Amino acid sequence: MSVVSGVHHGNMYETLGGVAKQARTNAQSFRQEMQDLSSALQSGDLALAQTAYSALQASLDQFKSSPIYQKLESSGKTSGVLSSDFSAIGTALTAGDITGAQSAAQQMQTDMQAQAQQAQKKLHMAYMSYMLNGSQQDTSASTSQPVSISV
Repeated sequence: MSVVSGVHHGNMYETLGGVAKQARTNAQSFRQEMQDLSSALQSGDLALAQTAYSALQASLDQFKSSPIYQKLESSGKTSGVLSSDFSAIGTALTAGDITGAQSAAQQMQTDMQAQAQQAQKKLHMAYMSYMLNGSQQDTSASTSQPVSISV
């Protein structure tokens, strides 16, 4: 029987599998709650939007207590802008202002797109840096021996 740090491999894999399954379930639930809120806001249904917002807020509160969120927050990878936008939606809904909630949701969408573009630019720059550094390493490591290619 193989044991690593007092944990049997089977138990470790079961635990990791359970965590992954729970994360997928939570992501699907979150996605559905976001769609419910978006649909309610688009239709102008204040009561439905308030209910959807409450469900989404509960899910976010649960996520904020998770170790994954704690690690993201401590590394500075959570967005204060999106949190403010989401709070603005809730404030408007609490006040019964469906138009204000729709406006705040539109602002949140705009901010999400801007952050996605910024992340894409960072990824592109990291890739380019890798390619440039990789090609420099390849050049310095190359030998001047001819390569024969048979056809």
